[in-house]
This record gives sequence, C-alpha cells and structure tokens, in this order.
Amino acid sequence: VMEQNAAEMLVEQVGNDIRQALNAMQMWGASSSSMNYTDVKAGMNRIEKDKILRLSPFDACGGILGGNKTSFDDRYNSFFIDYSLTPLLVQQNYIDSAKNGIFRNPALDDVA
Repeated sequence: VMEQNAAEMLVEQVGNDIRQALNAMQMWGASSSSMNYTDVKAGMNRIEKDKILRLSPFDACGGILGGNKTSFDDRYNSFFIDYSLTPLLVQQNYIDSAKNGIFRNPALDDVA
C-alpha cells in the first residue's frame, strides 16, 4: 500500500523516470509492506536521481553558456550530457552569449 503523496514525491524525485520509480518501489516493497510520505522523504537520498542526468542537451548548453550562474563543475559535467549534440549547440550559441555580455570581465576590460 502506498500513499498518493508518497507516490507523487517519489516520481518527482526520480525525474519522472518510471523505470527508476518502479525499481525503487520494488526494492522498498522487499523490506516493507507500505510506503508513506515520511518514509519516502527519509529515504530519498538513496534513490534520488543525479541532477546532471536530468538535463537535456539544450539545458546543458544553457548551463555551459550561463556564465557565472553555474559552478565550474556543473558546466564541465554538462558538456558530457550528449557528446555529439552539446558541442554543436555551444558552437551555435557562443557568439550570441558573448554579445550579451555573459562572459564580460570588468578587470579584463580595464586592461584592454
């Protein structure tokens, strides 16, 4: 037996991946006969999907070209979301991002 709000939280935490949700429910069912909201909330760190795996190539490109809004590690990992498409998206959108001043560094402007 599973509460509705527990099911909703589970699906949200696994990024709407039905395979991972079913796997989590199957593993949970092996040790317990019911799932409630507090149990799911307490056990989410074991079944939560990595946030980098939830990105599409388009979101990854936005993260790479987002300037200082994202950390270096996130930008680095975003590049490897889709090896064939992400470099093309970056190449296509880099000039527009540079024109918008996302990569502008005031210290470098003073030197120039």
